[in-house]
Amino acid sequence: RHLDAELTGRLSYDAVHRRTRVLQDTKVGQTETFYDIITLYDLHVSFYIDLKTGRCSQLRNDETWRDYGIQPDAKFLGEAYLGSSALPDAS
Repeated sequence: RHLDAELTGRLSYDAVHRRTRVLQDTKVGQTETFYDIITLYDLHVSFYIDLKTGRCSQLRNDETWRDYGIQPDAKFLGEAYLGSSALPDAS
């Protein structure tokens, strides 16, 4: 059976203190959940806050920090667009 599912999110990124925050909206069928996910990489911990119930879960995070920042010696090469024009809101 096919379920109608959708996941959207917004990422906030702090390279200095090595932490991220994701505001996530998940919809499966008629059920929708909202999470605020805060990850502190130096402490190896993630907090999952259910924005509907206010419940917070703390989980160990062993993911390696990935620096998305622009390196000091970086050079501009061009620009690109990611996504598909075949689906609504996918670009």
